[in-house]
Amino acid sequence: MKKNIPLGVSRLMAVILIAIVSFGLTFFRLESDGPDLVINRSINKPVKPDIYLPKQQKIADISPLMAQSRIGKELKLIAIGGKLMAGYRDGGLYRQSQLTAFPNLLAQQMGIQNFKSPLFDPVEGNGTGYLILDSTEQLLSWQKITNNIGTLSNKPYRLKKFKGGIPDNLSFPELNLNIKSFENESFPTPAYPQRYEFISYYYRILSESEEGQKSLNDILKNIDADIALYHEGYDLYLGLAQFPRNISIEAGGLFSSFNPNIAYRNVKQLIQKGTKVVLFTVPQVVNFPFLHIHSSGELLRKVKTIYARSHNNHSIPNQLDERALFLPTNNVRSLVLGSSKIGLSRNQPLMDEDVITPEEIASLKSVTMYNELYVRQLAKLYNLPIVDLEEIYQRILAGQYYTEDGLYINPSFPSGNFFSADGMNPSGVGQAVIANETIKVMNAHYHIDIPLIEIKKWAALLK
Repeated sequence: MKKNIPLGVSRLMAVILIAIVSFGLTFFRLESDGPDLVINRSINKPVKPDIYLPKQQKIADISPLMAQSRIGKELKLIAIGGKLMAGYRDGGLYRQSQLTAFPNLLAQQMGIQNFKSPLFDPVEGNGTGYLILDSTEQLLSWQKITNNIGTLSNKPYRLKKFKGGIPDNLSFPELNLNIKSFENESFPTPAYPQRYEFISYYYRILSESEEGQKSLNDILKNIDADIALYHEGYDLYLGLAQFPRNISIEAGGLFSSFNPNIAYRNVKQLIQKGTKVVLFTVPQVVNFPFLHIHSSGELLRKVKTIYARSHNNHSIPNQLDERALFLPTNNVRSLVLGSSKIGLSRNQPLMDEDVITPEEIASLKSVTMYNELYVRQLAKLYNLPIVDLEEIYQRILAGQYYTEDGLYINPSFPSGNFFSADGMNPSGVGQAVIANETIKVMNAHYHIDIPLIEIKKWAALLK
């Protein structure tokens, strides 16, 4: 059956096809084992306490956000996204990280009392487990918290069910809303191939009989909300940066994995119900500290020549130059310490999962094109506000960001305050920065006056 596609969508898809042919962007393969991070040991830590923003003395007038069909009801906010909106940080998802995710912080500032997130129960408040930095080691490495977790099994990966019904925060780590599914295009699929265990985050909110049957679109059809935060693409780009063996430089491109009609349908469906939608761009993940823990220049000055495979380890090993990025894997760590010969010759090269080559870096930088051809076009079609995370992260990473109450947002890793212990996802302070940027955009676009978070005070509460 032929599908009805809005004119704006057809034009966008045509532009994207031109971009694919012209630029030969990234295409990812159907295999992934995950980065071989240096995790020295598992340890036990008490579950972190629940933490909330101080109650606002000034109550925001958010009545202009109310949908006509919902006048007289309490304003309903929903969030649809991935890791960033879910609160994933420190290499995991846990109760305190969920509570301090920016949609939760925004809801508190708006005075919304019943914003529901799929929280882990307090007894399993360490969630999936998370990472802390190991200060006893010479080189940067981690320890993993593995007690009081909500994991039922690892193979297959299963998490304990959330028993609170359908939440308002419909954000699930490492799921991309827009990738074509081999089963059903409206069903959430992993943000990069064969990380299928991460579907367990989504399955937490479903009954066992609904698993594999109920799509996110099915849920959205039955939700009436006044305002929706909508973000996608972040998990895909971040996932490919973490798992570079999935990147290849072939015609077809990264955008060949996207179906713009899915997001357009979701957003149009929300708008037709009277829901106001806020969009978010994707930041440049190649600038994240995780990819710059080991300086390529210093490493090459030390060992002179380094060889690595690319194209999912099928290529002839190539000699690397200073443009390459080295991930903090065990192979790279051994090379830095001089305890291994892996990487020093073509016979014993680093593997594709250890390195992001200059060609792969160029492909990952296509996020700017993604934002322009996809997010901004969607915003233009429906006159939607955009929180420009690409520009915000650029200012933060350049060391040029101060909060309104004078706190310097330090991008340094691991000593800064913006990134969490994984060097990729924002800390509790970073989440508050994004919440305030969202508030500023909403205030300007909808002519409302939600108060900003006092981030200095918030940072003190998080310590």
